[in-house]
Amino acid sequence: MFVFRRDSALEIGGFSEDHLVAEDSVFSISMANHAKAKGKKFGTLFSVRVATLDRKEIKISSLPGLSWKVLKAYLGKKQSVDELGFWYDPDR
Repeated sequence: MFVFRRDSALEIGGFSEDHLVAEDSVFSISMANHAKAKGKKFGTLFSVRVATLDRKEIKISSLPGLSWKVLKAYLGKKQSVDELGFWYDPDR
């Protein structure tokens, strides 16, 4: 969950449509760098808790492939929905 100023998000270009995996992490890193450059704060609110119900069952055997897809996102590699069925398959 993010809380941020709209103008700051617009200044960094918002959520990148080129990142289909870990886009929230890429956004977070961009916001942190932006805040530092502007002399502002960016951080974690440890007193706030958010719980989710993950509908995806992860098997140990799928971790290497999923890890590689997340790493590609961090490295800025463009990805397609076709190669990301774990996240974008409507039957999951």
